[in-house]
Amino acid sequence: MTKSKGFTLIELLVVIAIIGLLASIVLVSLNSARAKARDARRLADLRQLRNALELYIQDKTTYPGDCSTFYWISDNNYPGTSGYPPCATTGGLAPYVADICNLKDPQGHPYGYALKSDGSYKLAAFFELSANQGTVFTFGCSTQTTPSGTLYEPKLNH
Repeated sequence: MTKSKGFTLIELLVVIAIIGLLASIVLVSLNSARAKARDARRLADLRQLRNALELYIQDKTTYPGDCSTFYWISDNNYPGTSGYPPCATTGGLAPYVADICNLKDPQGHPYGYALKSDGSYKLAAFFELSANQGTVFTFGCSTQTTPSGTLYEPKLNH
């Protein structure tokens, strides 16, 4: 009897199946890492917007907009701006946020903004992970839900 050098077909199939299983596990964990990274970017953008709103109130003594209206940040169409959607390139937060017309999350969703009846504001985003989702975003002098999708107020320290 002669010994053959090499692997049998079954051995090769088992190895391929193991490699496929390990690759799928890696891809699943990689997707959750990507979602965490996208949410981290959303939180960073909302912190930047919070800073811009604080600069705005120092200059204007009040936040932009009114409590009965919901705004997309990337429209920058608060009262007193010279333009109208899709984006006002002057007024509003434009002096405080670079390229405000293109400020969207990593998946292309805009950030939400509303003035509260007590004179403060709230920001919102389309978060992927529930760990970053605060309460469901509502707006208005009387509570209303947002016009599109489920936006969440972030779990940020104000």
